[in-house]
Amino acid sequence: MGAPMSRRSLRARSLAYRIFLASILGAASGSASAEYVVDSGDVIEVSVFGINDLRQRGAVNVDGELSVPMVGHLKVAGRTLSDIRSTIQSLLGSKEFRHRAADGREDIALRPEQISVDIIEYRPLFVSGDVSRPGSQTYRPKMTVRAAIALAGGFDAMRFRIKDPFLEAVDLRAEYQTLWTDFARERAQRWRVQAELDGKPQEDLNIAIQPVPKDVLDEIARSTQNQKKSDDTTYQNELSFLRRMQQEADKHLVLSIEQQMRDQEAERIENDNMDKTKDLYQKSIVPANRLVEQQRLSILAATRVLQTSTQVAQSRKDREDANRRIGRLDDERRTNLLAKLQESTIKLDAIRNKIQAVGEKLVYTGVVRSQLVHGPSSKPEITIYRKNDQGISQSIAADEDAELMPGDVVDVRLRAASDVDKLVRGANGQ
Repeated sequence: MGAPMSRRSLRARSLAYRIFLASILGAASGSASAEYVVDSGDVIEVSVFGINDLRQRGAVNVDGELSVPMVGHLKVAGRTLSDIRSTIQSLLGSKEFRHRAADGREDIALRPEQISVDIIEYRPLFVSGDVSRPGSQTYRPKMTVRAAIALAGGFDAMRFRIKDPFLEAVDLRAEYQTLWTDFARERAQRWRVQAELDGKPQEDLNIAIQPVPKDVLDEIARSTQNQKKSDDTTYQNELSFLRRMQQEADKHLVLSIEQQMRDQEAERIENDNMDKTKDLYQKSIVPANRLVEQQRLSILAATRVLQTSTQVAQSRKDREDANRRIGRLDDERRTNLLAKLQESTIKLDAIRNKIQAVGEKLVYTGVVRSQLVHGPSSKPEITIYRKNDQGISQSIAADEDAELMPGDVVDVRLRAASDVDKLVRGANGQ
């Protein structure tokens, strides 16, 4: 009996010592993390000393809840670790757990001092900006901005560079010059179309654009004016042709109407002669063949009236067609010019956007070349974005020695690289 009692006593003392040590560690951990507020992404472990089945580790979900064994989901976001520990110890401390202990008992009453609640892994922080490997990082206590930048591979203002900036600058300048030339050409075309729409006479074209050489602008202006002159000549020739057709149709209509009047008068005379011939034939004064001849003349006169009436109708139709073609010529010309004007406006806007994009690339390439030649000589601009107790993100200006908190977003900007935005805004007139 002595030996078993001695071993039982040793086990009891060992258990008491472990419980005491766990309580001390828990209290120390609670004191160290008293000011830290748990949030989604933190990994918390809940364990009961001596009962492995009640050890559970889980991350706080997006709803701010943690799954606790024998309790269920518990709202923990926005609370300190000591507060969460007290709540879980209170909830689990009143539970009984069916477990076969060393002495053979099955029902075990859990005690608060057996329950340990600790943060195993903090939610990650994020580093963005001018670093080699932007992204998320595992948070470590007392972690500084300098350490986060080191883990991100250090500063790198040229991480977006794909080509040699010196060669790329040459290509970009050539593209930039070509785009400005296209812009000048399209702007001249738009002027030509607008001038044709407004019916303006030939005048000097002024499309002074600084990046384009004067001889190129003069050639564009000369070509555009020649095109306008050719278009105006073509339109005037077509209009003159249709107006001549209109005049010819008017003349033919007048002649047809005069001929119709003469034929109608001749028909009236032949009809009168027919009446007289019938009267004389009935009185046996003229022979029958004379009556037949007069009938033939009357029919011929009526036929000529029908023919001239048809000619008058055709002449009227020809005149209306000529008038309609003149109106259609103006309408079609205006419709085509409006379509060209819209197309030219869209092209100008597209070229303008390309010029802006290439200009921004040139500015950035210039900064990259400067970084390659001189290197980053100034201190970085560091901004920490951190949520307050109300969950609102706030920006904090910091340096490399600033301590970080879980969930922080660190934005790193090298001063030379940040000047790109200012230069681009200046190039855009902002």
